[in-house]
Amino acid sequence: TLDDFMRTLWKTHGVPAGRAPGYVARPYTLQDVEAALARTTGDAAFAREFFARHVIGTEPLPYRRLFAAVGYDLRERAANAPFLGALDLRLQQKRLVVASNTIATHPVYEAGVGRGDVIVSLGGTPIAQPEDWEQAVAALAVGATVDLVFESRGETKTAKVTVQKDPRLTLAPMAQRTPEQEALRAGWLSSRVK
Repeated sequence: TLDDFMRTLWKTHGVPAGRAPGYVARPYTLQDVEAALARTTGDAAFAREFFARHVIGTEPLPYRRLFAAVGYDLRERAANAPFLGALDLRLQQKRLVVASNTIATHPVYEAGVGRGDVIVSLGGTPIAQPEDWEQAVAALAVGATVDLVFESRGETKTAKVTVQKDPRLTLAPMAQRTPEQEALRAGWLSSRVK
C-alpha cells in the first residue's frame, strides 16, 4: 500500500535533524525513492520500470484501468464542451482579475494571460463578471478562433485563442460493482498500522 511505501521512506529518510523544523538527517534522491519502492514491493524490476515510464519518463499512469478495478469510471467532465482554460476570476474594484496562475497547456496561457491580468472581452463580448466569461466560453464552438482582450501590466493586449475540447475529467462510482471491485476498494481505502 501507499502506507507501506511511505513508512519505508520515513524509516530511512524521516529522522529529524538540522537547523529548523522540517529538516531531516538524510534527504532522499529519486534513486532513493526508487529503491524504497523496490524494497516495499519486493520487485526491483517493477520499481525500475515504473520510474522509467512514469517518474523520469512522461507516460501517464493508466488511471482509467486502475480506477475501474475499484469500481469507478474516469470520464470526460463534459463531452465536447468548449474550453479556454481554468481561470480563477475575481471581481476587484469593478474589474475581472485573474486571481491565480494559468496552466501551461491551456489556450489562455498560450495567449499570454497570467495572474493579475484583467479580462476585458472575449470574441467581442464584454466580460465584467465571472458568469460573463462562463457564458461567452459556453457559446463558442470547439476549434473556433476568437479574440481575447485583456490587460497585463497596464497594457491592453489582444490575442487569438483557439477553443479546445474540455480536457478535464471526473470520477464517478460505477452503477454496479463486483464483489472483487468492492474488496479492492476497501483494501485501497483502508490503512494498516504496523
